[in-house]
Amino acid sequence: MNLRQRLVAVAIVGLSLAGTTAVAASPADAAVPQGSCGSGYHLKGTKTIKSGRTVIGYLRWYMKVYRTDSPSRLCAITSPAKNYVGKTRKIGVMVSSQDGSDVEYANFKYYAGPVRVLITGGSSAYGFIVLKSDSRNGVHRAIVNI
Repeated sequence: MNLRQRLVAVAIVGLSLAGTTAVAASPADAAVPQGSCGSGYHLKGTKTIKSGRTVIGYLRWYMKVYRTDSPSRLCAITSPAKNYVGKTRKIGVMVSSQDGSDVEYANFKYYAGPVRVLITGGSSAYGFIVLKSDSRNGVHRAIVNI
């Protein structure tokens, strides 16, 4: 099983285990590099990634809406909270729709993404941060269905 197949399998498991709350990012995290989806994308929401009650990161999703009959585009970025920035750790982000998916998962210090898909039918964004590489409990995630 290649990395992409494993990440999709992890995402499916994560979707079934998700229990997160949507909130705005704290002002203290405003200076943290967050990545960019590019021109024309607008922030639509932020979901926290928590370890217990501690916020360890954010899943942010953006949309680019066209004025023609073209489908809109979904973009997502996962970033750690301020206290977790600058330390290399596994960070991942995935977006999916009926037309396909885009995934980024590797060791990062600041953020994973951006990843993008056309919005056709139901679309989802999935972000996660791994705090402990040797424990299943070390994977913390946030999921949003668009």
